[in-house]
Amino acid sequence: MLLLELMAPNELKETIELLRKKLFESASSNGFYSERTIEISQRLDIYLTRYNQLTKVKNK
Repeated sequence: MLLLELMAPNELKETIELLRKKLFESASSNGFYSERTIEISQRLDIYLTRYNQLTKVKNK
């Protein structure tokens, strides 16, 4: 995995989709409040924030 700061928007988008899948699977099998589900959710938040930062600058 590349460092978050070095990832291009398309790479971030792919990782976001993967994390969304993992989040759904974890929530389904472990519950919404499991440690694993929360960790994935927090990681997804970081990637979404970075993706939004990059695409917001491009769209201005």
